[in-house]
Amino acid sequence: MASIRVLRFFLLGWGLAALCACTAARPVRSEGEWLEPGRYVQQVYRSPDLPAATMGYTVEPLPVAFAQGLSTQEAATIFQEELVRALQANGLRVNRGSPDAVLSGQVERFTVASPVWRFLSGRGQAQVQVRGEIRRGQEVLFAFQDHVTVNPAVNPRHQPPLEPNLLARQAARRLAMHVVNELLLPPRQEEGKVALPESQPAAGRSKE
Repeated sequence: MASIRVLRFFLLGWGLAALCACTAARPVRSEGEWLEPGRYVQQVYRSPDLPAATMGYTVEPLPVAFAQGLSTQEAATIFQEELVRALQANGLRVNRGSPDAVLSGQVERFTVASPVWRFLSGRGQAQVQVRGEIRRGQEVLFAFQDHVTVNPAVNPRHQPPLEPNLLARQAARRLAMHVVNELLLPPRQEEGKVALPESQPAAGRSKE
């Protein structure tokens, strides 16, 4: 009887693992476009007609659906500033009138570790989850979803006064760099076509 129970548990676990694997492999559908795993962001859609490096951008305010450890207004301001800074640092024209494209979206979650968790663990943490898109008129040129967690090395249990803001900016900056790198990378090579030399992205490194 014991061996039969063990076999049942094994088969059940194997079935659940296979189901999860199949589910994870499916692309995500967002605003009528299919998102697939990206090289820097978690999910991305890229139009073949996207002239990312030559367009001008207007970055609309991205509202924050949920914030912890800071207000939704503070979270929205921090992410907006870091996103604009990342775009400008890579030579893109941002918020200068007559835009070719509009970047909009939502910060779904922006959290900084609570003081209790910070005291018990001895380390801070910040998480940002964002989805967004770039449109030219009604055409979606680029869409993305990404999630970043910043979890520095263990620090003294006494929290420095500026640590929450620093961690929040670090997480927002990292996610913004992911978006810009994904935006500026050339499209993936299609089968049967000769690969073009890819330039090294200016901001950040590829996700492991």
